[in-house]
Amino acid sequence: MVCGCAHAGHGGGAGLASPSDDAALYVNPAALAGVKKFDFTGIAANIEGSTDVYTNYATDIAAFSNFTTSSIDAVMGQDIYARAEVTPTLIAPNMAGGIYVDGQAGIVARNEQLPQITLMNQVTYGMQFGYGTSLLGRKALRNPKMDFRVGAAVKFGWRRGGTSQLDLTDLLNLESNYSSYLYPVPQFGIGVDLGMQFINNFSKMMSLSWGLTYQDVGNTAYGSADAQPQNVSTGVSFTYKVPGVTATVAYDIRHLTDDADFMKKNHVGLAVKIPLIDLYAGVYQTSITYGASVDLWLFNISVATYSEEQGTYAFQDPENRWVARIGVKIGI
Repeated sequence: MVCGCAHAGHGGGAGLASPSDDAALYVNPAALAGVKKFDFTGIAANIEGSTDVYTNYATDIAAFSNFTTSSIDAVMGQDIYARAEVTPTLIAPNMAGGIYVDGQAGIVARNEQLPQITLMNQVTYGMQFGYGTSLLGRKALRNPKMDFRVGAAVKFGWRRGGTSQLDLTDLLNLESNYSSYLYPVPQFGIGVDLGMQFINNFSKMMSLSWGLTYQDVGNTAYGSADAQPQNVSTGVSFTYKVPGVTATVAYDIRHLTDDADFMKKNHVGLAVKIPLIDLYAGVYQTSITYGASVDLWLFNISVATYSEEQGTYAFQDPENRWVARIGVKIGI
């Protein structure tokens, strides 16, 4: 569920085999076994929106400030999606803990004669704790060329709302119960993520990693709110380092057990790190992604763009989205 800006620009998810230290808690907890220092990332805030949100902001706000069935007419044909996320995280050797607050809202309206409407209004917040360890133990210390790691994370969260498919009758009911739809009672849930990571360092310059994750084992239920579906994913990455430059190419297959178009499961990413600047590019499902990140003293500022396929099949209905992030990282 938690998604970062670099995550979006780097193929929209490619990189579970070698996530950064501050992303390992949410991407692959096995990678926490490689954390060697204490760090705190505060004010880690992501803001995301579809292109239609930016281009039609004033019109859409006016339409939904006082909701009626005519509000749908104002957004007919648009793909409206907005998300705000805050994830302050403390990492330490082998472990990490974080607080997350995630709010998502969206509407996709099609067919004026016989409206087909998907409405999303979801807020999730809670705490997540993770631990990773090497199965090779001291052998990995004696032979740093190879390591096999496992990890787990547990999350305690509350969620309200979710995604609804609405027909004309539902719209009429929504008009009279709009406030109750926006602010339902939060529901509690407990979820578990599992991960594995294998690393082979061919030399000081080159390394190959493989990762496997099982997120939200058995689905994370939140009472009457939407459950968080389980997600089994695997990926590989290759990293090449020279003085001043680190390049990583990654390929992930997400949602392995889902009955979905295979092309929508593919993520390919490239990350190039140079002093103070990280550059990202990739392919998310079937769309190009790209982004950049800049370190300014304690601050890290990132922007990225990607497209989310709204249709059942690839190339059917891609929706372009933009993500911006600001974070403050403090070494302890």
